[in-house]
Amino acid sequence: MEPNSKEEPKAEETSWEQPANLPTMLEDTLTAPFALGKVFAKHAQAPSPGVGVLAANVAFYSAAFLILLVLRFRLSFPAIAGNFEPARYASAVFFCSVLLTAASFAAAGILHALCAAAGGKQDFQRSYHILSLLALFLPSCAAASMFRFGWPALAVFWTFLTAVAVENMAGAPAGRARAVLGGAAAC
Repeated sequence: MEPNSKEEPKAEETSWEQPANLPTMLEDTLTAPFALGKVFAKHAQAPSPGVGVLAANVAFYSAAFLILLVLRFRLSFPAIAGNFEPARYASAVFFCSVLLTAASFAAAGILHALCAAAGGKQDFQRSYHILSLLALFLPSCAAASMFRFGWPALAVFWTFLTAVAVENMAGAPAGRARAVLGGAAAC
């Protein structure tokens, strides 16, 4: 043992007996695309958070998506965009975030059906949990829309990431989840 070596204190592991709270969901949603399955495996061991936490997570990333779209609009069409007051943009972002959050339940229903087709055995709340963890998809779409050929790579990546989430959190077989979700994305 070296004289100056100190043992690093181990980071406290998160207890997964409790569902994730909103700050944890926000952070895990942000890191899920970069962890490639680790976040989904971690959440698979925990009970799903309440619908309010999941919907708040979706609403946050929906608002980020809409803010990016407003910024793009203001940069692309400054003459037209200058005619609108900031309060109009804020109210549009708020109301559209509410609509996107409401629509996320329908999207979770579609994901739930795809999970079942892939052999997943989970309830609707777990499907909504998966969708909530994938909510960074919306802001990434806004960012990709600024580049002419950003969409194909983004579509392939998010389809793969969704398949990884379904494999880890819904218990679907790997090959079957990728085939079902890949086929659905190709349609």
